Amino acid sequence: MNLNSLVRTLLIVPVCIMLSGCQPAGTGGAPAATFSETPIASDHAVVMATGLSCPLCANNINSTLKKVPGVTTVNIDLEKGAIHIGLTGGVRPSKARLARAVTDAGFTVVSVN
Repeated sequence: MNLNSLVRTLLIVPVCIMLSGCQPAGTGGAPAATFSETPIASDHAVVMATGLSCPLCANNINSTLKKVPGVTTVNIDLEKGAIHIGLTGGVRPSKARLARAVTDAGFTVVSVN
C-alpha cells in the first residue's frame, strides 16, 4: 500500500463509518403541502422529523433552516427528532415553508407546531 492509498483509507473509512449510522428519511411523514402557508406569529416553532440520527444530519438541517428568512436559531434534539426553531423579524416563515426546508434537506416531517 502506497502513501496515497493509506491517506485515502484513513480519511474515507471514518466518514463511511459515521455515515453508516445515518438513517434514511422515513416515508410516513406529512407532505409540506399539508401545512399552513400562513406566517407563524410565535417566536418559536418545533418541527418533528424522522431520519435525524447524527451530527452531520443536524448540521445539514441547521444550515438549510438558517437560510429561511425569519429563522434566527436552530436547536436539534437528535434523540427525539425535534428541531426547535427561533423566529424573529417582520418576515416570518409559514409551517409549510419550514416543512419544505426540512424535506429539502432530506428528512421526513412528521409535524410542525
